[in-house]
Amino acid sequence: MDIEFHYYIMYLIATRAGFDPKSAYTIAYASQFVDDNVISYKLDANHQEQYKNYISQTINILKPEQKLFRIYPLFHFIPGEIFEGCPRKDGKLHYLNTTPDSKNARNILKAATKTRNLYRIGIASHAYADTWAHQNFTGYYDEFNVLKEPLQRPWELLRYFGIPIGHVSALHNPDRINRVWDDCRLVKTKRDNKIIFAEAIGNLFEFLSEMHHSHDDPKHLETEKQQLINDIQTATQSPSKDERVKNYIILSQKEIYGKHTMKSYDSFEWMNEAVSENLKGLRFKGKNIVLKFLLTYISSKISLFNQHTWNNVEKYKDTRWYQFQEAVKDHQKESTMILNETNISQLQLNKW
Repeated sequence: MDIEFHYYIMYLIATRAGFDPKSAYTIAYASQFVDDNVISYKLDANHQEQYKNYISQTINILKPEQKLFRIYPLFHFIPGEIFEGCPRKDGKLHYLNTTPDSKNARNILKAATKTRNLYRIGIASHAYADTWAHQNFTGYYDEFNVLKEPLQRPWELLRYFGIPIGHVSALHNPDRINRVWDDCRLVKTKRDNKIIFAEAIGNLFEFLSEMHHSHDDPKHLETEKQQLINDIQTATQSPSKDERVKNYIILSQKEIYGKHTMKSYDSFEWMNEAVSENLKGLRFKGKNIVLKFLLTYISSKISLFNQHTWNNVEKYKDTRWYQFQEAVKDHQKESTMILNETNISQLQLNKW
């Protein structure tokens, strides 16, 4: 899924589930920032108390490092039940196949909600939602992921570089909320993302509602869930993403969604309040994440540019960027423990 779901729709899910607008914003921002947290920083590198963050996404699809394998199954492709994936034409199964609403994904989200930490909830919600969008793909290097229809054959070249990871051969089709596409590997090839994403919306609403309405009438919650799904599906009818985003913001102004105008997403907001750079000329503030990555990568290789400091060294732990980064580490640690309790721990995987 992309920003449209992870931020804008996630905010609506959270407010409808009972979170106040400020808390819902934190959950939604953390959910989307999982995809934008692609750069490793060393804060106050010349001081004793040096801080290093963990990344939760990598955009370097042409040469992913083996040591970054942890990112995919923990944040984007949670391994599910081996026999519950959609039937494939070749009959293949895979231990790391992502399946929607899997036991592993539910346990990871439950662990996050128990902490009541909004950053953890946002991060785990991202991973949980992605089990719908990324179903039938694995977060590992395997031809299991490759689509092989004639129009997609150029992507088979990726096999020669050893990187058929995730849904790269399906392009962005699995992540777009209004996309209908074909997965030629499956017996039933048609994939309607509106239907698939509606299930994710409903399940996330149920999870978050339990934190506020654990004793409510189940019939009432079911009605609320269906109204939420209907509202969002109505908002997604426009073929234009910009129009759909406007529709989400209009929904946020309704009382049932917190009666507070949802802010547009700014991927630099949390970092700007926490961190300073010695030369901001190399910081790209546009929407193109590839340029952002390349410019930051260049700056990291030139020591003159590679200087990041806390805006307030005495209160940096109070910043949202720091608290998100700590939540990333906690999510990784607990999710690894959960997955290691399954037969995944017996697999001979690199850098697990």
